[in-house]
Amino acid sequence: MVDIVHFAGKAGVAAATNLEKFILHAKVNTPFTSICWEDNSWNITSFNIGKNQGKTKKIAHFKSLRDPSRNKSTVIIPFSMPFLEFAKSAFSEIMRRFHLQEFKRYLYAMQAIEQALLDSGKPACVTQVDANILDDAASLLQLRFDDAWSVGRCLERLTTQIIAPAKLTPVPLDWVSPITYKQPIRADRVAPKNNDKVVSRLPRESPNKPSVMRESPQHL
Repeated sequence: MVDIVHFAGKAGVAAATNLEKFILHAKVNTPFTSICWEDNSWNITSFNIGKNQGKTKKIAHFKSLRDPSRNKSTVIIPFSMPFLEFAKSAFSEIMRRFHLQEFKRYLYAMQAIEQALLDSGKPACVTQVDANILDDAASLLQLRFDDAWSVGRCLERLTTQIIAPAKLTPVPLDWVSPITYKQPIRADRVAPKNNDKVVSRLPRESPNKPSVMRESPQHL
């Protein structure tokens, strides 16, 4: 059996070196004081406590999209290495810079990237990410969520604010999420109106009193 050796060009070597530096920087500057980096679940409840915060547990799970536990508070299948180290580093940097209260969408975006890499036959490493991988990741998010626009935005920000600036890919990334925004459906536009009930609640006019013209509500 012949082993296949993959050679990395100068750009690939530079991306791998940048990834090592990025991970080291994230570990040194992590904003979390009560986590163990090697754990695949981080309790970040005490991070960035604001008004009415700190009572509900906040756990970041670095689990693969293939993990059968789904929403349970456990990790059976974590991200594959070396994507796992990138995911922890990227998450740490995102939280350090932006102090987010809601963070799960970024973890969902990372799950989609890793799965897209594996589906394409590439190693689970962020240095292998390109526009095609990101398009595939966006498609996975659309299959997973009814309204994937907000998660797609996190995928885009992860690319433009973390991966691209740190130069973690051999080729510069300039990618925009293809997931379009959907206007929320208003209940009053869906539920049928019972005009009889509306009319019955209107005050009855005196037969001797002249009727009054009412404005159309369409501009109110």
